[in-house]
Amino acid sequence: MTAPSPPDLQSGAVPFRWRAGGLEVLLTTSITSKRWICPKGNIAPGLTSRASAVKEAFEEAGIRGYTFPRPLGIYEHKTKKHGRRPVELYPMEVLYIDLRWPEKAARRRKWFRLDVAAAKVQEKGLPELLLALPRYLAHEHADHGETAPLTP
Repeated sequence: MTAPSPPDLQSGAVPFRWRAGGLEVLLTTSITSKRWICPKGNIAPGLTSRASAVKEAFEEAGIRGYTFPRPLGIYEHKTKKHGRRPVELYPMEVLYIDLRWPEKAARRRKWFRLDVAAAKVQEKGLPELLLALPRYLAHEHADHGETAPLTP
């Protein structure tokens, strides 16, 4: 059974990977403003916030991977139509990158070093969440060790 969520809550993913230079985050462009964002959207009926984040990551960025069970945090997404809406973000370690995905024609995707990604995003509270990712990952690794991937 899916837990009820606040009516305006959205969910999204923070896609990341480890490289020799450190942690990198995959950002996509929004369809309308073309600003850099994390994949996110409305929580689909019948899905948990986490499962919906997995779905959005594939649709908007063509990625799949392990999505952590505990959210990184919540930031506020500002829309012209609905005002401010909270977005619950789940870290996703990217394991697969598809060459084709549902929204490829409407969006760009690009890997950024963590500090650069935090400087690129403009949503209130999102840069701080991105910069908190290493601390979150260290805590999750220490508490849980290895876990199995969640796939859509």
